This record gives sequence, structure tokens and C-alpha cells, in this order.
Amino acid sequence: MQKSHIYILIILAVGFFLAFQYQINKMDRKLTCIYNSINVLPYFIVPELRTADPVAHQEQIKLVESTCDKGYIFLGGFSK
Repeated sequence: MQKSHIYILIILAVGFFLAFQYQINKMDRKLTCIYNSINVLPYFIVPELRTADPVAHQEQIKLVESTCDKGYIFLGGFSK
């Protein structure tokens, strides 16, 4: 096998690894969005939680908004 074939295989392997890593990161961002959305549901469903600590309620909403930014999830970075 020539050296050029080995270099091509190495480049393909590194490219595959980078593409795989990108997809894993994208999935992680989507799962983080889903997880934070599920955690904030009690603040919307139970009125006592909403009125008990409005600051914590606002912080939870900001957390969900920041992790569920569509540009961040689907483009791999902030679109702003």
C-alpha cells in the first residue's frame, strides 16, 4: 500500500470523527433543551410554585430560552 493511500485513509478517519463529534454535540444540545423544558413544567402547571418565588421562575424561563435557541441547536452556534 502506498503512503498516499494511508494519508487519504487518515484524512477520511479524522473527517468522519469530526462529523460524528458534531452530530453528538448537536444531539446533546437538543437533549439539554428537552431536559430543561421538562424541569420547568412544574412552574407552569402548579400556581403555588409560580407565586412562591417569581425570581426563580424567571431564571428557569431564561435558562430554557437560552438552551432552546433554534439557531444554537440546529446551526451549531448562536445565530445572533
